[in-house]
Amino acid sequence: MKKLQKKFTVILSLLTIGGSTNAQINYTNINPDCESTMSSTIGAASNLCPIDFDNNATIEYKFRWDDWSSAWFMHMTYGTNCEIALNGTTTNLYGGRFIKPLQLNDVINSSLTWGVSTPEPFIGETTVSQNFLNLGDRYVGVKFKIGTNVHYGWVLVNFQSVVNARKIIVKSYAYHATPNTQILAGQTTATPNSNQEIVTKSIQIFPNPISDRMQIEGLDGTAFSCTIFNSFGQVVFQNENSSNTLHLEHLPTGVYSIQIIATNGMTFNKKIVKQ
Repeated sequence: MKKLQKKFTVILSLLTIGGSTNAQINYTNINPDCESTMSSTIGAASNLCPIDFDNNATIEYKFRWDDWSSAWFMHMTYGTNCEIALNGTTTNLYGGRFIKPLQLNDVINSSLTWGVSTPEPFIGETTVSQNFLNLGDRYVGVKFKIGTNVHYGWVLVNFQSVVNARKIIVKSYAYHATPNTQILAGQTTATPNSNQEIVTKSIQIFPNPISDRMQIEGLDGTAFSCTIFNSFGQVVFQNENSSNTLHLEHLPTGVYSIQIIATNGMTFNKKIVKQ
């Protein structure tokens, strides 16, 4: 009995240090955050911020960068049977593809564009697209195998300018323990957040598709902020004191994501189409 009690205590301690498992979502908070700053005096750095999703001593993803002073490249590297959610089929001058910057609550499932490339897919670079740079916190969608089973997950990163350089910050990651089951970017529990569920059901935006104006209803006088992102994750509209009518005639035709955050902490995310 004493031996069993000792073993249980050790396992519990390990869980509280590294991360947590809630129902079917395995979540790990990296504490402190893993950071690396580019430096042209060094030239390159590899094997940064290794991520072992299921804690089996096999690294699924890492990061590396190359800084040539006149050009820089931030990569996400991948292991066997690992793929990354990509920004379509666009490549840079060397054939590397770009990682899609996902936002909170974006769906990660088979509908995304999955793949890898050589050189490894880019968080950002200088020849075609800086991609994640200075967008704030963004999620990388990932797909990997445990045994023969496919699992979906996410990695939270922040790629930012620092003086004359750039810094990658890797903050946390999670995956759905049930094979072939979608996960939302930022999801840490299998049960949806109750506030989020309530506001998603109550808020209405129309028309969608939109032409010049969009109407928001269902917040019942609660103050809120509104941000609209384009397909590259860039902010194209932001209002901290939004009225219920948004004037969007300046937006080009295309697909966007709208994020509404109420002062009571509830959030709402939806895809919209501008005609």
